[in-house]
Amino acid sequence: MALNRQMRRELAHCGKLEAYMNDVYEKEHERVRAHAYPHAWASMMLALADRFPDVMTAEMLHSIAVDTLEYINGIEPAHELAARLKERTGFDIDEKPSESALPYIPKED
Repeated sequence: MALNRQMRRELAHCGKLEAYMNDVYEKEHERVRAHAYPHAWASMMLALADRFPDVMTAEMLHSIAVDTLEYINGIEPAHELAARLKERTGFDIDEKPSESALPYIPKED
């Protein structure tokens, strides 16, 4: 629903403008989140399958998904997991790939 001036005035006069804005924000936030997580998940799995076609079978991808859920359901906050990954591999999950000093390794054909 478009929020024109008249409607905005009416909602503000009734004290319902903030509730309306929160409702609109929450719906949009949920819509974006509902798309972003599956998109990132599928993109990562496809990247793994592209890089390691002989290793990334359905069973291996399923096992990676199970392992990932163990991390997600753990008690460590994201910044601790990111620090552990950086310590273990040198890869900084928070660094923009375009700004990384790490070399890009082209995919095999």
